Amino acid sequence: MDMPPFPWLKDKPDTFYFHLENDTGDFETYTRKKRLDLGESLLKLRRIYLDTKYWLYVRDVYLNRSQNPLHVEIVNELRRLRASGSTICPVSYSIFSELLYQSDPVTRNATAEMIDELSGGCTIQPLTVVFKAELMHFMRKNTNPKAELYKVAELLWTKVAFVMGDTFLSFKNSILPQREALAIQKSIDDILWATKLSEMIEALPLSDGKAQREKIKLAETLTKGKIKYQKAGDTFQKLFFDELAGTLDYLSRIMGDCTEYFARKNGVREKISKKESEIGGKQLGNLIFQGFKHNRITTEFPTIDISCSLHAAVRLERKRKFKKGDDEDFHHATHALPYFDVFLTEASLQHLLHSKYIDAEEKYGCKILSSEQEVLDHLQSLA
Repeated sequence: MDMPPFPWLKDKPDTFYFHLENDTGDFETYTRKKRLDLGESLLKLRRIYLDTKYWLYVRDVYLNRSQNPLHVEIVNELRRLRASGSTICPVSYSIFSELLYQSDPVTRNATAEMIDELSGGCTIQPLTVVFKAELMHFMRKNTNPKAELYKVAELLWTKVAFVMGDTFLSFKNSILPQREALAIQKSIDDILWATKLSEMIEALPLSDGKAQREKIKLAETLTKGKIKYQKAGDTFQKLFFDELAGTLDYLSRIMGDCTEYFARKNGVREKISKKESEIGGKQLGNLIFQGFKHNRITTEFPTIDISCSLHAAVRLERKRKFKKGDDEDFHHATHALPYFDVFLTEASLQHLLHSKYIDAEEKYGCKILSSEQEVLDHLQSLA
């Protein structure tokens, strides 16, 4: 297939004729298998999640700007572990969005190049997609306990070109012959699968500061809400269930879509009305709420549990304000704790996660580290 004269395409696979001349399956099966194979391979590796602070340390070492010898040693250890084939450092949409905050093309490109090196071009899916995977696993497990299911952690991985979620080229109602359209779909997916973050980032605009200003406004809004609804008798449990109710209400549309999909796939109903979908979403939300309330649900929904716990913990600390970085930090934690082995983060977030109310390290088995010396010691101890 002739490609447009874009330099970054020069080393990308040209698989159009291969797919045209060979039966490589339908599009859904083909793309799903690639992602499942990736998930299976990543679960065999040690997965380390670096929050944005640590990626900036890595970038500064890469640019020879770091003034901290510990940072140099940390990066050397991360590179050693990556080169050994034992370890990988996938990114997330939250890392990607914070990368776009950078207004200097040199530092932004350098960060992307180091992400390419340490992540192998791998990313975990956005939190909404992760929640859907947790939800569908929960529904399948509870409706058919004997079914053999993929682990949720196997279903969550893709490549950086799909960091905002797997989106595919559609040829619905196209005049192209079906076989050619299918070959184009697959070959485009193959190209994007091989695309580096550093290649993507060059085409994206530099930050104008708007996103950061919106984060400041969000933190101010959350703080005002916290103060407005504070009560003397607040407990962590009460605040957690307040957060849980609000979160489930926000997710009700997604839950309704999942119940509709589940009913169709299992032959329960061919068509469900919008009203029925809405009711199904709310009923499922109530089921999950009651499951948490009666300790029947514990770690089945990390995306809900971790986020609600962190917000409740901040609300419980009466004098603590929400900070502009809290939103993304909480997203980092929600991605890292259930699906990574090590989480490198801020001291304030580590403190929250280690609090007696959350005790996330014990609950999810992910090592949480913040100080540079702790991080270096831990990395040096890894084979």
